Amino acid sequence: MLPMGVQTHTGELSMEEIIAYGQRAEELGYHALWPTENSGKDAMAVLAAVAARTTKLTMATGIISVYTRTPTLMAMGIAALDGFGERSMILGLGSGGPGFVQQGHGLRFERPLARVREYVSAVREFLKGDRVTVESEHFTIRRFRLRDPRPRPNVRLYLAALGPKMTELAGELVDGIIVNLLPFASLPDLRARLAAGAARAGRDVTAIKICTLLMTCPDSSDPEAIDAMRKGLAFYAGQPSYEPMLACAGYRDAARAIQAAWAAKEFERAAELVTDDILATYTLTGSERDMRAMLGKYVDEGVYPIIYPVDRPTRLKKDMLRCIELGAELAA
Repeated sequence: MLPMGVQTHTGELSMEEIIAYGQRAEELGYHALWPTENSGKDAMAVLAAVAARTTKLTMATGIISVYTRTPTLMAMGIAALDGFGERSMILGLGSGGPGFVQQGHGLRFERPLARVREYVSAVREFLKGDRVTVESEHFTIRRFRLRDPRPRPNVRLYLAALGPKMTELAGELVDGIIVNLLPFASLPDLRARLAAGAARAGRDVTAIKICTLLMTCPDSSDPEAIDAMRKGLAFYAGQPSYEPMLACAGYRDAARAIQAAWAAKEFERAAELVTDDILATYTLTGSERDMRAMLGKYVDEGVYPIIYPVDRPTRLKKDMLRCIELGAELAA
């Protein structure tokens, strides 16, 4: 089995196409499928559909926001997925972006650290099979127990994090961390933050899995594919929250220039500011030798890559499949 996962955005694909994608990932030997949940399809419904038509693939969420479901509803979703045979599951949680939470759900994006802490604690109690009582700032649950209260030790909790405080919280509370745009230069600081959080809870930091979303180009010889990669990376680099990830690899000035272009809605200009060096540092793009070296280094460093396909606008389905096939070829 490949020590890697695959991500999929779900909005543009039918359920049958998503199932076929999951089946292909299983055939290629990938460990897990990690659907996103933003403006596409419900992640738990997607995973249930894929689980019904696969046998070994780990079901993972990459990610679900702690604002959009109660801990009780999340536990019920896990119970549903647990009915598809004996396989492991990963519940990838995160705060989600303010725009997604506020514009998409009409909810206030307040105190994400406190909410994540309370949410993880409540879900863990449900996974034990206990009757759960929570009286906290964000949740009130009174002696509630699922109809199917079996303990679920096969479910691991992961947390998406960018900033130092959320990273330390991951070290304190969960089994793994999911980081987008993770350059090798940032690994020492990331591990130090995880260790600080783990120390507060008396945990072994080496047991905490580090995952990275790895934007993957389907064809590095095609200018249209490279242009799609620049635009995809500019979307993230244009957000101030990603500046530290670029700064640690020496791209602070570039990050600020991309942010300025993005804020001015000069999206084409923002993409043009994503240089070849930046692409090579943060994405699976380039020669076969360079891509194989990058993927191998992540694995050697104990980092779990999640192949994140970046498609050309007219070749969505073909490019998504090509990206996961390429990832498997490079890891062979």
